[in-house]
Amino acid sequence: MKNFINKKIAFISFTTILACTLVFFIAYNIILINSYENYKNYINKIATSINSANNISVKFDAKDTKKQASNSIHYLLNIKKDINHTHVINKYKYIMSSLNAGITENILAYKQLILCIDNPDDPNLSSSINSLDNYQKLCVKKYSETNSFKKDLITTNNFSALLYNSKHYFAEKQALKKYNAVSSSELSEFNSNISTMANEFNSIRTNFKFYAEEARNKKISYNYALKQIEDNQSNLSNFEQNLANLSIPQNKVDVFCALKKSVNDYKLYIKDFISALTYEENSSDTYLSASDISKLYNDSDYKFKKTNEDFDKFNKLYK
Repeated sequence: MKNFINKKIAFISFTTILACTLVFFIAYNIILINSYENYKNYINKIATSINSANNISVKFDAKDTKKQASNSIHYLLNIKKDINHTHVINKYKYIMSSLNAGITENILAYKQLILCIDNPDDPNLSSSINSLDNYQKLCVKKYSETNSFKKDLITTNNFSALLYNSKHYFAEKQALKKYNAVSSSELSEFNSNISTMANEFNSIRTNFKFYAEEARNKKISYNYALKQIEDNQSNLSNFEQNLANLSIPQNKVDVFCALKKSVNDYKLYIKDFISALTYEENSSDTYLSASDISKLYNDSDYKFKKTNEDFDKFNKLYK
């Protein structure tokens, strides 16, 4: 009888412990799921704040643009402060790191833009614009890393468009400054140089759809395709440095700016194409219809069309 009672007590104890353990694990998982859900909401809130900070006018005006950039810096610094004072969950550590790094480059880009606005006649303006370009690229790259959490979590359209228009403004200003120092006797030298530069750009200008199709059909790897495009991007960067060193006669500044505009269009085309091809590579295990693929390359197709249109305008001016 005593053994029976002891066994019953042991069974009840075991059952109680098991029930408590199950309750604990269920409660723990509910808390963990709620924690993840709350943190996802926090990330979306941060993303909304970043998008608001970058939702600025794309039109360049020295006074208004400087004011907008200053306000955006203020908002972004507050967002960064909030992130730095918030505990990061391991599951979203990479996303938060990318957001934080993106904000840092975002702030640096706006600060560099203000520096260019404040010093438009700086002899080192080209170097400042290159720095602005680098900050923008790093910013967009870091923000794009959050696509694994949610596609297009961060939108940089207005931010990128404003910097594009700003760089175009400064390029024109540099051109105007240069042609004032060039005598008319140097016109023939300019014509010779611009012809060489136009031919070089024409050889660089490439429709990368061939690489995408070859990678899609597994004739080449996506890595190889991206490497070819990045090599082309490097050639374009070297070309831009040479283009920036041209001396421009007063009556040829419109020709120079027309070529520069086509080059800027092509830079944006490369950036959009790399982004689309990278997304396609990352989605290689997911079925993408012909329509999905076409939509994926809409932006880059438009930029390449703009590149060609502006290059045609340049040729009409030049010839």
